[in-house]
This record gives sequence, C-alpha cells and structure tokens, in this order.
Amino acid sequence: MYFRRFQSVTLILVWLILLGTALSLAYPRVLVASCFALVLAFLWAPANLKRIFRRSRWLMGSLLILFAWLTPGYPIPLTFGATTEGIHMAGEQIGRLLLCIAAVSLLLQALDRSALVAGLRAIAMPFGALSVNCDRVALRLALTLDHIERVDLDSSITFLHTGITDDSRYRDLPQRIEIPLILLAWPDYFVLGTALLALGLTLW
Repeated sequence: MYFRRFQSVTLILVWLILLGTALSLAYPRVLVASCFALVLAFLWAPANLKRIFRRSRWLMGSLLILFAWLTPGYPIPLTFGATTEGIHMAGEQIGRLLLCIAAVSLLLQALDRSALVAGLRAIAMPFGALSVNCDRVALRLALTLDHIERVDLDSSITFLHTGITDDSRYRDLPQRIEIPLILLAWPDYFVLGTALLALGLTLW
C-alpha cells in the first residue's frame, strides 16, 4: 500500500490538517466535502464506515431532534414543530459529523492498531514537559482499541441488559504490547511541509 511509505505520525498529522480544513468550510461547502469523504470511505473502507456509522446513529438522531425541533424559526407544515432554520442547522451539523465518521474510517483503514498508537504517542511526546506520561496514555489507548475489537454491538446490548455472563473474551488480553519507534524520513518532512503550507495559504 502506498501509504505505508510514510510514518504513521505523518499520516495522522496530515489527516488532522485536512479534517480541520474541511470542518472549517462554510455551509453548503461542508456538505460537499462530507459527500466526497463518504463516497471515498464507502469505496475504500466500507467495513469501518458501516461499523462507526451504526454506532453513531443515535447521535445523529439526537442532533436532528435538537436542532430541527428546538430551534426557533419558520415552522414547516405537517412536521409537528420543526422549523426551516432548524432543519438547515441540523443538516449542517450532521454533515460535519458524517465527515468526521468518514475521515476516521479512512484513517483506520490506512493504519493498523499498532501504527495508530505509535503515531498518537509520537504526537503526544511534546506534552511530556507537562508531566504527561505518554507511554501510559499509549498503553491505555492500545487496550481500549483491543477491547473495542473484541466486543461487538450485540454483546454490548447483552451486557447492558443482562450483565456479563461469559468473561472468556477478557481472559486472553494481551500480556505484552509493542509500540514501534518512529523515525521520520525526507518523504515525511516533504508531505508535512506541503500540508502545512496548504493550510497556511487556506487560512491566509
């Protein structure tokens, strides 16, 4: 895969820059960016997109209700209180959420779990001066990602209603977690410099 030529920290930083730039777009451009990201995620990372979308549907429903029915404005007939302004704001916020879902799906497809943890650990290293234990944060993140992979939606519903009846999936937790070291090369510096330059030109 072409993305494997770059270090994970490079891909994560470029991903953050692109996502931040897309989220800063005004309506309706943000919806265009959301549709583009969704199509890309559907073609390249359909499994991740489906899983994240399924677990975010209640959040999208809440956004629709909160904005569409609780925002003052011109009422829409036969909607029992929804307003035009509320629908407009709900569409904008749901579009931003869908953009984030698609972006996360693509990132998880480009990076495996160890690369993702290593990249986030490298990004958090400057916070070590603030007494932040980056190794402990990386360890907890790795365990959390491992737990998410083991527990699917059906078992989560069973846990909420009946409690844990079978703890076998917790007995084989990893006893050792390896986090690869990250060394940037010239392609990484080139891509990061290009992304930062593009961000600066966009903001300027």
